[in-house]
Amino acid sequence: MLNVKDFAYNADDDRYRGVHGSTLNCIKCMLYDFEPENDSELGVKHGELVFIVSEFTEGWVVARRFKYFSKESYELESVEGIIPFTYIDWEWSI
Repeated sequence: MLNVKDFAYNADDDRYRGVHGSTLNCIKCMLYDFEPENDSELGVKHGELVFIVSEFTEGWVVARRFKYFSKESYELESVEGIIPFTYIDWEWSI
């Protein structure tokens, strides 16, 4: 199992261990670019919106990019992959 620490938080905060509130079926904004290193990872850019599909392992989530997005409607790309918790702005919401 992969163990990722988020040093932006104190060790007694659950977010330090990659544990955030509800991570299923939500839309979030990326804090940083993420370049995939293998086929299971999803490349994303800073400021890009992503749809969080599910939790994967500690510190990682499964996500999908948008083909297009507006407050009235959106369409997701068919490809999904994993991205690190720490690259996602968990405070941002629509």
